[in-house]
Amino acid sequence: MSNCIRLLILFVAVLVLAPSCNKEEPVPAWVVIPDYQVMTTSDQGTSAQKITEVYAYTTSSFLGVFPIPGKIPILEFGETQLDLFPGIRANGIKSTPDLYAFFARSRHSLNLQSGKVDTIVPVYTYDPLVNIRMVENFDGAIKWFTTPIAGYPLELTAGLEFEGKAGTFTVDETEPIFEVATPAFTDIPLNNTPIYLEMHYKTEIPFLIGLEGSSPLVPNAKQYIAGVNPKDEWNKIYFSLTDAFNLSDLDFYKIIIRADLPINGSVDSGRVWIDNIKLIHQ
Repeated sequence: MSNCIRLLILFVAVLVLAPSCNKEEPVPAWVVIPDYQVMTTSDQGTSAQKITEVYAYTTSSFLGVFPIPGKIPILEFGETQLDLFPGIRANGIKSTPDLYAFFARSRHSLNLQSGKVDTIVPVYTYDPLVNIRMVENFDGAIKWFTTPIAGYPLELTAGLEFEGKAGTFTVDETEPIFEVATPAFTDIPLNNTPIYLEMHYKTEIPFLIGLEGSSPLVPNAKQYIAGVNPKDEWNKIYFSLTDAFNLSDLDFYKIIIRADLPINGSVDSGRVWIDNIKLIHQ
């Protein structure tokens, strides 16, 4: 092949490839999510939540999961419906994000334009079909954690804690184990729908959340599901109880809280504060 032919082929290839190299990427519209709001009624307990992500959908597509605060790129333009669902971290573990299905979506109508930035603060409310079976906020009395099992009694704090009063208990060398239970729940649906326990807490020692129940085959069943480590500031956690309920298949269930004095001798006493406990299912 002559040099002239080679040059001609190279020239044609450059002409063919040049348009694709110069093709401009589309500029998305942007939706900024700086924060969120939660609204509750008086019988639904606290509105203080720990929503860490949004699951974003348009009418035609799932856009992805984005942190709060965060920025969502959208390659759809014109009149668009944007649905934002709240995301939490199940059992407080960063690697297990979960769409929190108990809140209704926050829906927004937007006129999206390439390069334009819209700012949205989603507002969440509990879905009307959600069952909030227990609300324990310790304001005035202890209503739910009324069955002592071991240790000193669960008490109310004297002053303001996270929101008003809180529940508190101690373990020490005299009473190294604390355990308390709720009354029995006999009609929790075991159909694999989500079941969660919401809680605010701060604690000097680790403690556990679990279930106690019974059936003809298993008369005294007890299972600890998840726990928390010491935290000197108030924190919100969402315990996923779905598998524990459905796999155990008992006739009734009690929610139990347990703490043990660390056996390594690192401390000779420890105190736990709990508040805004909710048992929720669909």
